Amino acid sequence: MRIFSSNIEAKLVDFVNTTRGSAEDYYAMHFRLSKLTESYKSDFQIKIAVNILNELFREEQGDILRADNLDIFLLYKGNDRNLVNKAIFQLRYLFFDDPLATTPDGKENKEFCEIYDINFQWQGFSVLANKIMTESIQKAIGKSDFLEQMPVISAKSLVDLEKEIEETRLDKSIRKQSICTIRDIKSPKPLFHEIYINIPSLQSQMKSNFKITGNKWLFLYITQKLDEKVIETISVNPEQFLYMPISLNLNLSTVLSPDFTEFSEIAKDFKCQIFIELSVTDIFSDISTFFKVRDICQKREHKICLDGLNNDAFIQVSRKNLGFDMAKLQWNADMKSDLELKNENRLLKEAIDNCGANRLILCRCDDIHAIEYGHALGINLFQGRYPDRILYPHNKIIN
Repeated sequence: MRIFSSNIEAKLVDFVNTTRGSAEDYYAMHFRLSKLTESYKSDFQIKIAVNILNELFREEQGDILRADNLDIFLLYKGNDRNLVNKAIFQLRYLFFDDPLATTPDGKENKEFCEIYDINFQWQGFSVLANKIMTESIQKAIGKSDFLEQMPVISAKSLVDLEKEIEETRLDKSIRKQSICTIRDIKSPKPLFHEIYINIPSLQSQMKSNFKITGNKWLFLYITQKLDEKVIETISVNPEQFLYMPISLNLNLSTVLSPDFTEFSEIAKDFKCQIFIELSVTDIFSDISTFFKVRDICQKREHKICLDGLNNDAFIQVSRKNLGFDMAKLQWNADMKSDLELKNENRLLKEAIDNCGANRLILCRCDDIHAIEYGHALGINLFQGRYPDRILYPHNKIIN
């Protein structure tokens, strides 16, 4: 039995992926110790709980995961249900006087521990594991960029806004940005272009009072409509866009749409390699749909690129288990100091090695420091304004 107290979100998702389709004799136990009263939340008592489980399952195959919020997960391969019941009994006894373990009338509190027989309850545990991962990713990424408090949009206003977007010409707002290999800082070599809509440019063309990025749910809804517009624009003018490999940042639902199927056939006719960029929060919000999208893309020979990752989030995802082809790591000026922090640097380098440095794109590279940072970590793929300025020194449009 192995004990882990870090990166447990990724280990839960790994367990879900490992048992997918072959879950016989697997159990998962979730001890909700985060709900204990404060007097029982001492590090000493939590360690005792972990030690009890470790002693009981010493000869068994599995993992004990201690979460930051003090919850404990025990992932166990075996068919001894009596051992499972014994574990619950002993931990309940450890916290006997706490209402989480025993109700005031002396009965066992069912909230104390949830048991999952994975052979029959894989779906339920998958939902839990991916919910925990999603919350962790969102926390790692930080606060949303959508901070402005905007008025609630009415149904009529939404219809009007949707109509306005439909009628807006995208040629002024559509952008291309190169993903490059950079070995010599003065000589970036483009591998493919990301095609996307510049939101400020689009907003400037619209008459609506609603700021597209001012409301999170409005923005998510609008991006689905913009996905359709981008795909339509490329499909109508394939010669303009499909002369070299491209990437598109899309919603999961877009990849499942008939419009995307039609676009995919056009790209195939042009022998154009397509990279589909998917938001990490979108993926973990609906992991089953992601797997469906991934399988469709693989069948059509499109590549999957994970987007929206900072250092903390990147460390938590596994290319082996999710099956993506590439990932984008977001550069910011604070990252440079991480190279001087041994633990953070070690964890990041391990994650890069596991992903494969040749599959990782350092994006938002606005200055030479980003390139130097990437090179120090073995990264050679870059995207951002700095390589743009070298490739297109006379371009007046800022991506």
